[in-house]
Amino acid sequence: MQTRAPELEGEYLIKQACGIAAAVLLGISPSQALQRTDTEFKIFQFPANMIPRIDGQTDDWAMVPDSYAYGTDQLSD
Repeated sequence: MQTRAPELEGEYLIKQACGIAAAVLLGISPSQALQRTDTEFKIFQFPANMIPRIDGQTDDWAMVPDSYAYGTDQLSD
């Protein structure tokens, strides 16, 4: 069994991950990518100094308008 040098192990893993990602992306047909052409999803970007924390407090999200929220009824597999 041949082993890789430690400095090459990270490079090998990156190449493997890129190969897997490419295979997944190429497996998606254009028709699947455009199934929701009638829906525009908004994206909210928090200011760099106001990013919400995972601390159980929901007041961090008060600045996000309701129009950015999506219910599970709007999502599909």
